[in-house]
Amino acid sequence: MRTSRILLTGILTASLAASLVGCSVALTGPDGPRGSGTSSQGSTGEPAPDAGETDSGETGTELPDSNAADAAAAREEVRSIASTTVRCDGELVLEQDGAAIVIDGDCDHLLVNMDAGAVLVGNVGTLEVSGVGNLVYADAVGTLTVSGDANEVRWSGATPDVDDGGVGNILMAG
Repeated sequence: MRTSRILLTGILTASLAASLVGCSVALTGPDGPRGSGTSSQGSTGEPAPDAGETDSGETGTELPDSNAADAAAAREEVRSIASTTVRCDGELVLEQDGAAIVIDGDCDHLLVNMDAGAVLVGNVGTLEVSGVGNLVYADAVGTLTVSGDANEVRWSGATPDVDDGGVGNILMAG
């Protein structure tokens, strides 16, 4: 158990440190940037160069193969250290600080109200993250609301509608 927590803390710390190098938050996904509370525009109102614009002028973001492989490996790492598997039949609230949790089944509404946790979930209609220092991997998210700080949320499907009221959050496809 202690090894799992140390490993989870190391994963969260490394992920957060690597992601905060530029000290900005950007939302990206397969269908381009979306959401409120964050912006990928520069002071001129033009999109920043890394905001997902391709050479052809289309917007959209594709993760490089190495990032996709890293994300898959990180998901499997969470699965391997998970101390709890919980069934979701609609709505679920998670409040176990420091836990690594795999959620079995899709959730209409998932509230992650914990600190320093890791969550692996399938499809989520509405995902709310209000804790600090969490890592959440979802297959697909319809709506994402983050009010906590220093959280990382990654999804595999289309970019959800996002409201980021926190500080230092990393919200991205992957």
